[in-house]
Amino acid sequence: MKLNLRQRTAAALFVLTTLGAGLLGITLWAGHYWMESRTLDRILDRELEVYLATDTSPSQVDSVRTGLRLFRPRLDPQTLLPRELRGLEPGSYRDYRIGEGIYHVLVRDAAPGDRAWLAYDVRDFEQREFWLLLAILLGVVLTGLLAWAVSRPLSLRLLQPLHALVGELRTLDWTQRTHRLESAHDDEDMRVIVTALNRLLMEVDELMQRERAFASAASHELRTPLASIRAATEMLQAEGDATQLLPRITRAVDAASRDLE
Repeated sequence: MKLNLRQRTAAALFVLTTLGAGLLGITLWAGHYWMESRTLDRILDRELEVYLATDTSPSQVDSVRTGLRLFRPRLDPQTLLPRELRGLEPGSYRDYRIGEGIYHVLVRDAAPGDRAWLAYDVRDFEQREFWLLLAILLGVVLTGLLAWAVSRPLSLRLLQPLHALVGELRTLDWTQRTHRLESAHDDEDMRVIVTALNRLLMEVDELMQRERAFASAASHELRTPLASIRAATEMLQAEGDATQLLPRITRAVDAASRDLE
């Protein structure tokens, strides 16, 4: 189905508003994700530096209170390193699953053969991220619904001057040469359009007047010679000197006279 200008304007307002809300939500989510990752990296880096400087044993870390799990086989060979961590190279790893938990993991080499893994339980962060994402999605949906409700009356208001002009054009009596469009529009652009259309109507009227004047003059100028030709042919016919061409001349004169009427 082909949409009219008002419907296309309303659809454009709805799409642009919804896309804007979506881009804002994506930016908010990306910024939150980046800031959280940077914060966790700094916290784990600082904690691991302290643990390495003090040769803290994994058994000395209160995992329940801090949410931190330290693995350092050189100091605590009895603590088995989870198989999920064994292939990790030094670096930072976000949302890494170990068993049933989700951790932010930092891996660092304290010395050759002395590698340490520090993992922080981020399940609470994941829960907050889930609710944040849900809130963003809900906000985008609500913004889209609000944009849909507002876009139709707003587009009608924006296009009201154009609708008024279209209504004038539909009711314009083209048979009246003096009919003009109303120029009382508040919108500057619409006044320019109305002025241009009225100027065009005036030029068309002037052209029609010239055409009618020319047709009237041509009719007047042609009627006299046609009348003379008709009289001459009638005299020739009356005198009996008519030839075979005289009926053809008469028919041509009759046709020209009808065209001038």
